[in-house]
Amino acid sequence: MRHTFGTGEWVELIPLSDLRIKHKKKLYAATNAIVPMTVSGEFDPKAVIEQHGSWQAYNDLHSSTQFAALVGIVVTAWSWDMPIPAVINGALVNAGSIDEVPLELEDLLAPYLTRLTRDPDPKEVTTSSSNGSSPAKARASRTA
Repeated sequence: MRHTFGTGEWVELIPLSDLRIKHKKKLYAATNAIVPMTVSGEFDPKAVIEQHGSWQAYNDLHSSTQFAALVGIVVTAWSWDMPIPAVINGALVNAGSIDEVPLELEDLLAPYLTRLTRDPDPKEVTTSSSNGSSPAKARASRTA
């Protein structure tokens, strides 16, 4: 799917409906790679300050890493003369390329980011053996 900006520059994206769990895993692999961890595998808030100087600096890095990874996952081609970022084996490459793209790309990709970072609502999912109501509601309806 090609989108052309007012400047004539363009990007080609995978359709939003083509997003899969594998895309979500790739996004999280790239962003989790910058999360400071203890030797026991826990998030290390002290290391955030040691490595990044402040929470704001860490948050900025996380946001830009997330956006570059998103671009690498959903953009298949673009008109700029620079490589498209990519997530390869969990590592983000060519992330600096996003510095020269128009801000409108963030707006264009916002639905993709929302889709890949949202937690599914368990109330939206029902199984063939479920009518969608909670066990508590089911018991209450039987006793009423």
